[in-house]
Amino acid sequence: MSIIEASPKPTRRRVAKGPSRQGPDKQKVAVYLSPENARRLGVASVMEGRSQSAIVDDLLAEALRGWVVSDRAKSADQAMPVESTDQAS
Repeated sequence: MSIIEASPKPTRRRVAKGPSRQGPDKQKVAVYLSPENARRLGVASVMEGRSQSAIVDDLLAEALRGWVVSDRAKSADQAMPVESTDQAS
């Protein structure tokens, strides 16, 4: 009879996690886009050499420029004045 040696189970190497892609001032959100807009966003990302997140962030900043959010829980000396450009003329 032959004796079959059981090979020890190979150990897996631990992979170091890379740095987070988002900065401390970013928040992850999920949105649904039409297939056409998803394609356009992907193409724009490649052609401009920017991330899709950066493109969407810029588009939203432009589209939502007239909206102001205030935090009433902050004291008056901590509040930062925000200038709003009124688009109505």
